[in-house]
Amino acid sequence: MSIFLLLFLFLSQVLCIYIFNYFAIKINLLDFPNKRKTHTGNIPLIGGMSIYVPVLLSLVMIDVPTEILIIYITSSILLIIGVFDDKYDLGVLTRFFFQIVATLILIGFGIFINNLGDLFNFSSTYFSSLGLVFTFLCVVGLTNSINFVDGLDGLAGGLIVNAFISIYFFSIFDDNYSNTNLLIIICLIFTTIIFLCANFGFVFPKIFLGDSGSTVMGFLVALFLIYYTQINKNFHPVLAIWATSIPTFDFFSVFIRRILKKINPFRPDKRHLHFILIGLGYKSSSISVFIIIISMILSSIGFLCYKHIGPFESLILYFILLFIYIYLTIKLGRINKINN
Repeated sequence: MSIFLLLFLFLSQVLCIYIFNYFAIKINLLDFPNKRKTHTGNIPLIGGMSIYVPVLLSLVMIDVPTEILIIYITSSILLIIGVFDDKYDLGVLTRFFFQIVATLILIGFGIFINNLGDLFNFSSTYFSSLGLVFTFLCVVGLTNSINFVDGLDGLAGGLIVNAFISIYFFSIFDDNYSNTNLLIIICLIFTTIIFLCANFGFVFPKIFLGDSGSTVMGFLVALFLIYYTQINKNFHPVLAIWATSIPTFDFFSVFIRRILKKINPFRPDKRHLHFILIGLGYKSSSISVFIIIISMILSSIGFLCYKHIGPFESLILYFILLFIYIYLTIKLGRINKINN
């Protein structure tokens, strides 16, 4: 990657942060404090735009495969709808509808899950038409799992960075690696790190991802995992679950516990790990760093298990750790209730 491209990304993102920040304040596109939120003050919800737009502009400077261009442009649907959702609270069903529409468009271009690789160590496991259903579940599930963890400064952004870094390193170190264009992944890592500086109020005005940002970034993570495992086949499909282990662990944990409590599984609450840890008295910044480090460790463990033992064993390990995560969050949640 050239220094010129990085400089272009940096300068365009700085401009986006200040320009979008100005208009967000003008039109009241702000996150207001409430009992579920830990911040003070009214914070502009422009993080997604500040990441997305500079990378979109950089696409005229880098050579990317057609499928990547289609993925990126299609994701703008969720960014735009997300901005309206941040402003007018469109509701869960409206968000789901447009997530399904965007996924349908990409399926129409042949971007979907149809192969789980040599999961059982003897031949590749292929889907038939069930692959389309599985694609919907994975894309919509992962998109919303990133949105679910967007509760503390730096948490969602850090987990997104880990997901893109995982894609990059899985591509390089797996035996299936082919010399493909990973520049867009590097661009997304760079711009998300710059966003994190603004998210913490370091150098730049403080901003949040908002539903627009967490949704579009979750969607991009999901689709790039599909692209690099199904179309370009840079790495084994089983590694995709390790790139986003913490968001998916938390999604399954919260979803299951809400259903067991017979409440709406999409209704916001404080059953997420980060809220439980806050209730136990830990600082929000420490919690974000802790969870991000755990996510990085899990990505490494999953890759090492796949590499040195096998893909099926790596999958089994994922589910073992998922059950451990669910058990621990239930236990910690009960301790939190006792303490409060």
